[in-house]
Amino acid sequence: MIDEKFAGEIINCLINEVRQPLSSYNDTRPPWNIELAVQCLSEVRNLSTLAEAARRLLKVVCSLLEYYRTDIRLEHYEVSKEQFLEKQVVTFVETIGHNCPHRRVLVEWLRELKVFDVRWHWATLVGKFIGSVGKGLHEIHQAIFKYATHSDNAYRILAQFALVKGWRNDPQTLPILQDHAVNDSDDYVRGAAVSALAQNFRDDPQTLPMLQNRVENDPSQRVRKEAKWLADNLSADK
Repeated sequence: MIDEKFAGEIINCLINEVRQPLSSYNDTRPPWNIELAVQCLSEVRNLSTLAEAARRLLKVVCSLLEYYRTDIRLEHYEVSKEQFLEKQVVTFVETIGHNCPHRRVLVEWLRELKVFDVRWHWATLVGKFIGSVGKGLHEIHQAIFKYATHSDNAYRILAQFALVKGWRNDPQTLPILQDHAVNDSDDYVRGAAVSALAQNFRDDPQTLPMLQNRVENDPSQRVRKEAKWLADNLSADK
């Protein structure tokens, strides 16, 4: 654990004095200062004493995630950047979770977030981030519900990963995933829903039959292949 007296000063130094424009970071020079700031906050026992530092850091992490969304589209994909987000940023944010002060920073961010042309892995990571920090906040839950019915498929994909992380036990989460798996017009959304069901609701009695249904009836070969692989693994575990 880091002494709370020094943690705030360390975090502020890392996100202010050491911080560089996001565009200056690359594979060989990742934003290690943000990584260290998040790790520092995750080791503080009483987060309420660092509320202002946490608010500023949360906004920086939101900016980093949004920047990497535009920087790791399919045509500019670099595995190391997503690995950095997962192992060095999102993992430690999950440790902090809903204990993070000023979580409502996410509400405005979600209202303004432009999600398009995203990769599945990015959506998974951001979904984990939103679900971990936003769990228990009604405003964030409602924002994710709106994403789930958005006309843009990228929002619908992101919503599924956020729901299973932050609101898995909410009575509306499973029906939303089931509906997306069968009825969504976009094969990437259906594929994400199939995957989310298999990973998070494997013990639900409807999951295996639904996967088998997708193997037989989904119009997309890619979704059928994914559903078969998931169904075979699920059957082998039973």
